[in-house]
Amino acid sequence: MKKILFASTALVAFAGAAAAEVTVTGAAEMGIVGGNRYATASNTDGVTQFWTDVDVTFTMSGEADNGLTFGTKVKFEEAAGGIATQTEDDFAVWIAYGNARLDMGDTDGAFDWAMQEMNLAAGSIDDSETEHPGFNGNAGFDGHEDGQIARFTYTFGDFAAALSAEIDDDPNAQAIAPSVNPDSDDDVVWGLGFKYSGDLGGTKMNVGLGYQDQNDFGSLIGLSVDATLASGFKVGASYSEMDPDSNIASDNVTHTAIGFGYEMNALSIGLNYGKYENFDKMSGTYGSAAESDGYGLAVAYDLGGGLAVQFGYGVGDSTTAAGVDSDWDSYSLGLAMSF
Repeated sequence: MKKILFASTALVAFAGAAAAEVTVTGAAEMGIVGGNRYATASNTDGVTQFWTDVDVTFTMSGEADNGLTFGTKVKFEEAAGGIATQTEDDFAVWIAYGNARLDMGDTDGAFDWAMQEMNLAAGSIDDSETEHPGFNGNAGFDGHEDGQIARFTYTFGDFAAALSAEIDDDPNAQAIAPSVNPDSDDDVVWGLGFKYSGDLGGTKMNVGLGYQDQNDFGSLIGLSVDATLASGFKVGASYSEMDPDSNIASDNVTHTAIGFGYEMNALSIGLNYGKYENFDKMSGTYGSAAESDGYGLAVAYDLGGGLAVQFGYGVGDSTTAAGVDSDWDSYSLGLAMSF
């Protein structure tokens, strides 16, 4: 995105600090979307409808006299239904020194930080390619408690490690349905992650290994690998397995995914496939016969100057433990703008 620097606020001198920088970026989307992702009680097949979205991101950073750097990011997005009210959509605060950094707020836990999602190229205005029942955003247990995550990371060469925690701010809350809402006590969500990013003979390689645990809910481990070739092709695969607590499910939940991408000049194409075993993503429940899988496709063409045409499609189905099937599809076509 293009960055706009506000001269009156970008460089702020004050006692005990070197300088602060404030930048603003923006994005907007317009187009049409459809499929049963947009189904209603009166129209279970969904309808084709218009799509508009606007967001503005403020990024602020500074450096203290002792070399500590610090900053924050806040994104405001128009509310659901196209109502033009400012809603805080994403925020995080960080402080760093050398190779060490601490992030706190609406940020990824160490598992999500380490794992690569399999939508390796392109994108769509409504993320249809990532909304099918087989897609895994690798959020893991993030958000099981109050959503405030603290993550410490340390980078050394091509390697990096992270440790994260999410603490319950309402220890008296009781879970209504543990398999969907695990917030039954004040158990901390712990995360640990490792990443490698390097260049192997012209091929950019990324490897991620993540682990997450919450007492009385379960533990989760995952591995992802992706590579970008000099020819513009991208390929990746990931695997994760959750060992649930006995009151959640008796069998482990597994997820397997592969992704392909290609970028050449202004054109980019991405294709992904994912599958859950022992998990019905449509209802968020577990069971030994539950299963969800699906495909996603995204195609984008860059028109230059921050404007791109984007197409997205997702399709898949879920089966409950009782054997009930449900299908899913969504599609979108429109323009994405960055400022």
